[in-house]
Amino acid sequence: MPLLLSKDFRRRFGQTSRWSGTLFGRTSPGSLRTPGARSFAQDAEFRAEFNKLVPKARRLRNPKERPNPSDYEVVYGIVSRSAKAIDQALPFFSRLNLRTAAKQLEGFGFRVSLVKIPIEAS
Repeated sequence: MPLLLSKDFRRRFGQTSRWSGTLFGRTSPGSLRTPGARSFAQDAEFRAEFNKLVPKARRLRNPKERPNPSDYEVVYGIVSRSAKAIDQALPFFSRLNLRTAAKQLEGFGFRVSLVKIPIEAS
């Protein structure tokens, strides 16, 4: 589970993959984040292992204590060459899968956002 730690010290779960539009829609990678986020919120053993992976200054003070999910944001970063807004550039089923995953994560109490990562056409 990739983890991005922003400059303002907010913790963000991240997913980095290279998916074609068709594959992205069929495999539902957005929903792969929900088990990791759920484990982070509910499983003390998971949090203890998680703590080993992040810089010491950003570790949880007490991995046995359940964190407040609203203190965390799950950010879906989508790499795209499209000039369109990301919600318009994704294939229909990709948008549907991301919405479903976002609703699940918000149901656990996490904040969720979608960010377009532009790349230049080569």
